Amino acid sequence: MLAITLGQAKTIAAVVVLALVALAVISAWVMKEVVQKVALVVIFGLLALLVWTQRSSLQDCADRVREQ
Repeated sequence: MLAITLGQAKTIAAVVVLALVALAVISAWVMKEVVQKVALVVIFGLLALLVWTQRSSLQDCADRVREQ
């Protein structure tokens, strides 16, 4: 039969708490990196969409200049 003492239980609890705090810090750091990457993808995607939608206006402007 495995029995642990109160002192061992406290030690195990302290180790588990430290491990969970370390995991929380690592998770926060990783999430920050992921959020930054997603934000950059969204920003560049929006810029690409903006440029794509403006190309027809640019072509119309170029055609008018050629006609003059």
